Amino acid sequence: MKFIFWNIDKKNRADLLADLVHEQHADVLMLAESATPSEELIAALSNRGTDFSLATFESRKVAVFFRPGTAHVIPRLEYPHVVTAQLDVDGAEPILLAVAHLRDLRNSKPTDKHSEAEILQQLIREEEVRAGHQRTVLVGDLNMDPHHEAMIRAGGLHGVMARSIAEQRTRTVADRQYEYFYNPMWGLYGDRDGRPPGTYYYRGSYVTQFWHMLDQVLVRPALLEAFPTECVIIIDRVAERSLLTCSGLPDRENASDHLPIMFELNLG
Repeated sequence: MKFIFWNIDKKNRADLLADLVHEQHADVLMLAESATPSEELIAALSNRGTDFSLATFESRKVAVFFRPGTAHVIPRLEYPHVVTAQLDVDGAEPILLAVAHLRDLRNSKPTDKHSEAEILQQLIREEEVRAGHQRTVLVGDLNMDPHHEAMIRAGGLHGVMARSIAEQRTRTVADRQYEYFYNPMWGLYGDRDGRPPGTYYYRGSYVTQFWHMLDQVLVRPALLEAFPTECVIIIDRVAERSLLTCSGLPDRENASDHLPIMFELNLG
């Protein structure tokens, strides 16, 4: 089963999104900052022979579309910067899906990101308790790089770069147990193999890394067997259309200032 997430920068990109979903045979499409009317996107998908439905959330931060023939997304709870849903697939146990669009660093204090990550981790944990399992996927524009302290600290999202660490499921710090997330996005940094070095470009000032990995997918250890790391990719082309400018940067004018990410889960 294929999933795509894309922050489309408050643009109406119905045809581009429909081409992307059709080309990649995606089953679930998650959007942040979408100005694309859901009816227009669903119609564009239908014109390409692909039927999709909208998971109804009141949130304007994110939108979730799914292919009803292969999956069903049932909304659970909404919070200011994240929505949660149950993903049902025939022949498989349900998945807890959390889709987030957190505040950007330029409009928040560095310390705010720690609080945001702690709150998000707590909300996810509460949802896992309600669901009775930890088959959890967190995806979205987290507006932090994987190496941000809030992303890796035990009391934050506790995302680790190695499956071998995540397989241990938890670690204990000061007599308190913390669950891991596995974060494969560490492995996508850099421009080897000609791929984009990140999902977002920001030049900054004296100290900058230029390319950032703000758009991420993280999974709990319970899903590792169903999660092929090699299938996590940054998409920079839709059909014959590049999502990059001639300078190799995200094409904000014709696409978005972010690049989409795609991942797979082998369910059923």
